Amino acid sequence: MSYCARNMALFVGADAVKLVTASKIKPSLAFPRAMLSQSTCLRGNHIQEQNSAAYVPKAIEAKWGSAVTACTSTSTDGRNSKHARKFYALSMFPYPSGLLHMGHVRVYTICDTVARFRALLGDKVIHPMGWDAFGLPAENAAVERGIEPSTWTRSNIAAMKQQMLSLGLKYDWEKSFATCDPEYYRWTQWLFTQLHAKGLAYRKEASVNWDPVDKTVLANEQVGSDGRSWRSGALVEKRMLKQWFLGITSYADRLVAGLDTLDEWPKHVVDMQRQWIGRSEGFEFNLALLNRTANAKMGSNETQPRSPGNPDDSSNITHVAAYTTRAETIFGASFVAVACDHAVLQSSDISEDILHKLSALRERLALREPNSSHSTNDEDGDDLEHVDDAIFTGLHVAHPYTGEALPVYAAAYVLSGYGTGAVIGVPAHDARDWALAKAQGLPIKQVIAPSGQAAAECLSEPYTDKDGQLVNSEQFTGIDVKDAVATIEIASRNLNLGQPRVNYRIHDWLVSRQRYWGTPIPMIECSTCGDVAVPEEELPVMLPDMHSDEAGHGGLQLAGSEEDSPLATLESWVVTQCPQCGAPDARRCTDTMDTFVDSSWYYLRYLDAKNANAICDKQVRMHY
Repeated sequence: MSYCARNMALFVGADAVKLVTASKIKPSLAFPRAMLSQSTCLRGNHIQEQNSAAYVPKAIEAKWGSAVTACTSTSTDGRNSKHARKFYALSMFPYPSGLLHMGHVRVYTICDTVARFRALLGDKVIHPMGWDAFGLPAENAAVERGIEPSTWTRSNIAAMKQQMLSLGLKYDWEKSFATCDPEYYRWTQWLFTQLHAKGLAYRKEASVNWDPVDKTVLANEQVGSDGRSWRSGALVEKRMLKQWFLGITSYADRLVAGLDTLDEWPKHVVDMQRQWIGRSEGFEFNLALLNRTANAKMGSNETQPRSPGNPDDSSNITHVAAYTTRAETIFGASFVAVACDHAVLQSSDISEDILHKLSALRERLALREPNSSHSTNDEDGDDLEHVDDAIFTGLHVAHPYTGEALPVYAAAYVLSGYGTGAVIGVPAHDARDWALAKAQGLPIKQVIAPSGQAAAECLSEPYTDKDGQLVNSEQFTGIDVKDAVATIEIASRNLNLGQPRVNYRIHDWLVSRQRYWGTPIPMIECSTCGDVAVPEEELPVMLPDMHSDEAGHGGLQLAGSEEDSPLATLESWVVTQCPQCGAPDARRCTDTMDTFVDSSWYYLRYLDAKNANAICDKQVRMHY
């Protein structure tokens, strides 16, 4: 690190000379007299010590660290001029779960160089630094060492700051904060309550990623491609739990539109973001389940109310909602494939033998990639791995037009998190459906052919071109494919067979964490009123001290219990009064927020870090 610190100073000096020369700025602005003392000379692109036989880090860096820190004064950084250009030099703040490493040094050196140069140009520069202090990294490190997370975190903050000072990095320390400061997480909680008031923070039961080692829920982005936790390395399990979500999918269209404005972003990065959002337009068919009960009617179009993203109740499910981006191929359907945790698989009509096979399939999937690109919108995907891993459920649904009984398969390539968790299999026009149909011996019916040609007697491979005309499609035969999509969707809607649907690969953000070291979720559960937000005047909901009276003898145990936060053991903290009806037996939410919630808005707080009355004053925001 000493070597890198030395080169940081040389890099700043050398590039300042180049940039200053190019900008025709007086060299005296780049190198104050304190830095260019008689014991120093410029030689090429290096600053060298005269009469120095060897590089002695402690001696040299102690001297130059203070010089580098002071070399850009407030008189040259534009802060005394209200007309100066404004420049915000922002580095991602670090987890204080240890000490700085070389990756930190590299990034912070580059940002420090840019900030100093812009100050030399006369800009009004903001260059802050803070601490991403809550979360699993700090808590796990504290547990390993047998100390409290707050003690470990604060000691690391002090040590990291000293490292930054010794590196000669110049920050606006008066703007500094840690996300574990009550003055900061008060506003994280305030943001949560504002989202809740708008219906954008909600609680529901969902299939979640569970880390059996860290004993907490993980977001999809926190699970590696090998199905293991990003921190503990444990194989992630799927569990049904009631959790808090932020409704980020409400902004999916705005996110997609915003990508078109990022002209200076690398194309591959924009493409990655677009794929992550995964917007697709299609049609959702309501398929009658034929053998659910004796009363199920062939071709029935009645639908039961469904909550988007929530599984249907298996006790009254009569239909399977299946999504497709290619409604024009509906007459080529020969099966329906559902995700392995789809609600229809809880049907009492499924035999014990099939249930055992489904259980084995789920176990196989648990060992594979949970964030695979095999989502139900990726109908043109050519990755056929595990596609033929499917189980016939013994169930059938009615084809929406012909009434034909279509077998229902539980398939590895269908994911529950996208759309309805069910897709219509059209093997003649989709590579993955083709592979499953071949493996299961299902019929393959061509319904699109090149213009002017009849359907082939026997396809040797799926016809995936989207140009041509419909064949074998009853009243729609002969229609050009480009017109057929809208024609069939309109007809299907008029016949109450389904409805147009826009789906996204992106999910609402699961923010509940069953750990101690985090921002307490400011919600209270009342048996009468349901989920009630803590009033603004009562924020912050303080994180209890591990050795508080509530913790009892021996203090709070961070290990927690299965599927419960350690905070759940603090009964005197948990039980509270309902802010709405005054009931004395209401209970606080014992989960804490994902650390990424804390770090999603810190850039804004830097601008007005000491404001006790607002997250950031509007005039301050507008000024910058």
